[in-house]
Amino acid sequence: MNVLLISQCSKRALTETRRILDQFAERRGDRTWQTPITMQGLNTLHKMLRKTARKNTAVACHWIRGKDHSELLWIVGDGRHFNAQGGTPTNMTKRDVLRTLDENDWHSAEDIRLLAAMAALFHDLGKSNEAFQKKLTSKKPIADAYRHEWVSLRLFEAFVGDSDDKAWLQRLVELTPCTSSQWLAKLNRDGMDKSNRSPFKGFAKNASLAQTLGWLIVSHHRMPTPDSGENLSVEKLNTLPKQIFSKWCGVNETADEKARRQCWTFKAGLPFASRHWCEHVNKLAARMLRRPQLLSESWFDNPYVMHITRMVLMLADHYYSAQESHSYYGDMKFPLIANTHRDGKNTPNQRLDEDEHPHFHQILDDGVEVPQEGLLIRMELKTGPRVGFWGAVGYLEMLYELADELNMLPELCARRFGYVDLSENKTGQSWMYHESLGFWREA
Repeated sequence: MNVLLISQCSKRALTETRRILDQFAERRGDRTWQTPITMQGLNTLHKMLRKTARKNTAVACHWIRGKDHSELLWIVGDGRHFNAQGGTPTNMTKRDVLRTLDENDWHSAEDIRLLAAMAALFHDLGKSNEAFQKKLTSKKPIADAYRHEWVSLRLFEAFVGDSDDKAWLQRLVELTPCTSSQWLAKLNRDGMDKSNRSPFKGFAKNASLAQTLGWLIVSHHRMPTPDSGENLSVEKLNTLPKQIFSKWCGVNETADEKARRQCWTFKAGLPFASRHWCEHVNKLAARMLRRPQLLSESWFDNPYVMHITRMVLMLADHYYSAQESHSYYGDMKFPLIANTHRDGKNTPNQRLDEDEHPHFHQILDDGVEVPQEGLLIRMELKTGPRVGFWGAVGYLEMLYELADELNMLPELCARRFGYVDLSENKTGQSWMYHESLGFWREA
């Protein structure tokens, strides 16, 4: 077999590989060798090169199989000097010249994020009612007359009313902490009011976004299903979700009038009275209005987006609800409780207005996930044999995003939530580099 050997070595590695290759092949240039050789001889050469390889070693072996065809057999050393076919680059740079990440084929990622975030702000409004707040502090298990996700849907329906998507989103942009008494008069109270139409029939025809969010709110725990005695025909399936009523979400038929009334009584108010909740919903609604395709798309005709968005909402809900209360999210004296500790004493944990704020955590090298309490991210500058770019965490990007969410100056946000440790230089290297801090040299 006829082989071609290419060396891209440097420094002492070049001298060593030349010494070995000169024993097996004839030079065709300063860094190229060619020779006919048996497979046994080629294996011996491969072993010798691997045994003496250094960090600057880079040798590729091509099998010349014809006039116009060669095949890469192996590479010894640093493979970054060659491509998949064994070719060497004309020039090398660490700059993102191709900008391959500027465009991707996941066109609905931002839509999924916005839909899940807005649904997260409304999905637990039903926990504000008197019945649920009493249940959280009760030592006995109490079945709700109406589940909190159904009450949340009714509250969302009352807020949207007969407005189109642009109108109710604009109201959210202009929302200030209030008692919500004006639109609560439109609330349809199941079991108490005569008109108990499906919430999805109450939305305007040009409010497809509201219908989408309504579906995410009512299904964030379990899929609404009809009563066992109700026949579900093909015609009804084709008209979903307008066929969904309270019985689809698990109504407690044995509940008395007092229990039903408590499900529609909000003595402590709603998260609409929280300053932090209103600021968060202001910014999110403004982002949705700046994305016209979000309002014009019929999302019920896109099962992929609906399924992924519902999954994102459910996973985020379960994950965040398992965390400890974050004192820096929500209003400190907000009276409504979202959940309690599992300590047997029903000690209040998270407040209802902090339930859906962003949560940051750090993933260690071994995959362990560490929640960061009161901290944007903890970064430690690591040293190595060469000066290089450390870390892939966009610290500044995350800092500005959090500052925007909390309506704080980036400088104040950095002092409160982020800090950086400069570790001791145990390897003897004097230079370290970070994307935000630049170069740092140990004195």
